[in-house]
Amino acid sequence: MLNYLNFNLGVTVRNKGKKWGSRTWNVSVYNVYLRKNPSYYMYDTENDYTKLYKVSEYLFLPSLTYSVIF
Repeated sequence: MLNYLNFNLGVTVRNKGKKWGSRTWNVSVYNVYLRKNPSYYMYDTENDYTKLYKVSEYLFLPSLTYSVIF
């Protein structure tokens, strides 16, 4: 397989509630480089030769999470 490289960023903000519980926000981004990393390889055997294809998934994946703990 080829080299696999990605760069992920994430920020978490915690807020302690005054009366009860706490709240947490999390914002993150997967693969900030936008590099097409191979998830898997697929063979194509049509015609008289075999060709190997690189299949990439999740080029850029943002995420937002909100949680409450009480």
